[in-house]
Amino acid sequence: MLLEHDSAWRIPAAGVAGLLVGTISSLLGVAGGEFIIPILVFIFGANIKTAGTASVLISIPVVLTGVVRHWLTGHYRSQSMLVYLVLPMCIGSLTGAMIGGYLADWAPTDALRLVLAAILAISAIKLWSKGTQPRTISSLGASSEASRVGAPCPGRCHRGGGRPERDGPKPA
Repeated sequence: MLLEHDSAWRIPAAGVAGLLVGTISSLLGVAGGEFIIPILVFIFGANIKTAGTASVLISIPVVLTGVVRHWLTGHYRSQSMLVYLVLPMCIGSLTGAMIGGYLADWAPTDALRLVLAAILAISAIKLWSKGTQPRTISSLGASSEASRVGAPCPGRCHRGGGRPERDGPKPA
């Protein structure tokens, strides 16, 4: 633990950590638990169960801000992806969260720490080894070329397609 419980730097450090987590999470499009939990454990000395619970609470504004921002920029164009991927995963996540909440009382802290470490390590290896080729999500329900990650956005999206109201018509 880097900061003692009675340190005067604890609140300012938490604010800076929140700023970093919010910025990085929004850039990557993630809720931030992969950053929040290690910060809470290693910098603030929280145990893994407390860090997991706090991470959920800290992630709420990050998630809500991200959803609104992505909605406004047109990133939720694929209705089929929302119906065939997002909705079932939301239902499963809600059910899993309820089950996990009950199991958290009996799960050994060391086992949770090992599971988290394994997930983060595997994620890091997979991210590090991925190529730079854009991947399609057509197998997940989105069928158009515009659903390809990194594809130009034909409408109001700020990536690739520009904003027609600011940039004017695109030359042919």
